[in-house]
Amino acid sequence: MVLDSKQSVSVGIFLLELDDALMAQASSLWEMLDAEEIEKANRRLKEKDRVQYAAAHALLRYALFAWTSVPGGEWRFARSETGRPRVTNAGFESLSFSLSHTDGLVGCALAENCGLGFDLEWLERPTLSDGVKALVFSDDELAELHPLQPREAALYALQLWTLKEAFFKAMGTGLKGDLRAASFHLGGIPHPSSIAHAWRFQTLRPTAHHCGALCCSLDPSVQMHVVTRDELRASFSRSPCAPVDRSFQARSST
Repeated sequence: MVLDSKQSVSVGIFLLELDDALMAQASSLWEMLDAEEIEKANRRLKEKDRVQYAAAHALLRYALFAWTSVPGGEWRFARSETGRPRVTNAGFESLSFSLSHTDGLVGCALAENCGLGFDLEWLERPTLSDGVKALVFSDDELAELHPLQPREAALYALQLWTLKEAFFKAMGTGLKGDLRAASFHLGGIPHPSSIAHAWRFQTLRPTAHHCGALCCSLDPSVQMHVVTRDELRASFSRSPCAPVDRSFQARSST
């Protein structure tokens, strides 16, 4: 879904599937991260969560390489006052990115001179309880979900969740606002009273097992690219991240 606008922006969406082959060689991901990224990955208690985080941040560095030709290991990052990550490399301050990771898939959206938020969800994740739905969905959203069959309602609920998360990522606040206030029709168009009504949204089905959403301050023209492990490694071949203590790899088997 794209709304009418006089302005548009190119958005690159880069995807990396976390298949069995990649999971078996996950240790190679650590070589693509800097010390801070490894430390943050190390905070995750489960191996699966550590691998997802490492893969998402390695993919970000690949996406920046593909977008600019600057090798993956040369990118540096900082956080805004609200905690939103940003590029600090001189000359690239206009770049915006948004990461997402879920079971089986990680992704990165990248654009210039616009606000951007991106989210992915695994379609087989547990169904939201009625109590959670009451906290997350507006009355209008619940009314649209109510007549649907259970499976269809669960899928649409996940899609609505991705729209909300993409919006709050674009705002730079994370899921700290009133999720009910960011209200959408099932097709992805914000309700007229929604706090998200001025933003542009696109719903995505990147694989047969995942849904996603993109939020952008301008009309997005999306190009999607599925990245291979070899492509990922190539982006670091000329300028790998500096050697750091990778002690958290020892936790992989715990």
